[in-house]
Amino acid sequence: MEGGGGHGIDATAFKECLALSWKNPYVLQLSFSAGIGGLLFGYDTGVISGALLYIRDDFKDTLIFPSSIKKPTNADFQFILDNMKAKLAE
Repeated sequence: MEGGGGHGIDATAFKECLALSWKNPYVLQLSFSAGIGGLLFGYDTGVISGALLYIRDDFKDTLIFPSSIKKPTNADFQFILDNMKAKLAE
């Protein structure tokens, strides 16, 4: 079995799927909002990562900021957000 190439999907199946999606605007709104949310999350993550590189020296002597500032990950941000949520819930 060789890879690549199409699997015989014709244009009528795509047209039927598109027609069904236009009949149900909830699906389109949900897809659009999920796509915009993903783009904004990615942009925000990039902005925060870039800003952390410049404010690293300001938080050098504090214990509040994570020590992995040189390469921040989503786990670091999740740790900070979880702590903030716990403080707000108290």
